[in-house]
Amino acid sequence: MSRHSVEDILPGDPERDYVRILKLSKLHDLRVPAEEMVEDEDVFESTHWTNEIQLGQAARALDQLEPRFRAADTGRCMTLVRRARRNLTRATSTLDLFDDISPANYHRLREKLGRGTGSHSPGHRALVTAAHRLWSAYATGYLIPDGITIEQIYDTAYTHDMRYVLAEELCSLNQSYRLWLQRHILVLKRTVGEGAVSLKGRTTDRLDTRAFDRDWFPAITAVRGAMTNAWTETHRPDLHRGDTHARP
Repeated sequence: MSRHSVEDILPGDPERDYVRILKLSKLHDLRVPAEEMVEDEDVFESTHWTNEIQLGQAARALDQLEPRFRAADTGRCMTLVRRARRNLTRATSTLDLFDDISPANYHRLREKLGRGTGSHSPGHRALVTAAHRLWSAYATGYLIPDGITIEQIYDTAYTHDMRYVLAEELCSLNQSYRLWLQRHILVLKRTVGEGAVSLKGRTTDRLDTRAFDRDWFPAITAVRGAMTNAWTETHRPDLHRGDTHARP
C-alpha cells in the first residue's frame, strides 16, 4: 500500500459528502501552504480560526437570545445562554495551544502579521455587540411585566425563581467572557513578555485590568454590592468606620 503524506490527505476527497458539506477542501485551500509556513504558524492560524468560529457561535446564540428574553421564552433562553457560555469556555481552552509556540518562532511569525491585532476580531466585536443588548431584553421580558426589580429578585423578594436563575446565567456568561479575555491577555504576556509593546502600540502591563472592567450587567453587580454593604453595616459596623485592625 502506498504511503500518503499528511498534506495529501488533509484536503479530503471532494466527492465525499462529509468533505463536500463541511467544505473541507476549501478550508484547506485557505491555509498558508506548508512550504511557506514558518514553524508553529499552523498552530497560530488554526487556533485563531477556532476562536473566531466559537466567538461567532456565541454571538449568534446571544443574538437569538435577545428576542427570546423579550418574549419570556424561558426554556429557549436557558438553552441559548448556555450555548453561548459553552462556546466561550471552549474558546478559552483552545488558547492553551499558544503556550507551545516559542518566542523565537512567534517573532519570525510576527513579521507576517502587519498591524493585525486581536482587537480587529469580528467574532469578538459581534459577541460584545450582542451581549450589550441583553439586559434591556431581560428586563422587558422578566422585570417590567410584573413591576419587579432586580433588587427584589435577589434580596427583598428572593424566591430563587426562574427570573433569578436566568439572571445568574447572565452572570455566568459574563464570567466566562472575562475568563476568556483574561486568558487571552496572559497568552499575550507570556508570548511577548511583561511591559513589551504590542502590535497595537500598547504595553502589555496596561492590559491587566481589561478582563475585570468588562461588566456586561452592572445592575446585578450593584445589587450584590449593596447586599454585602448592608450586611456589613449591620453585623460589622467597625469595617465601615475604617478600622484597619478589624477582624475579617
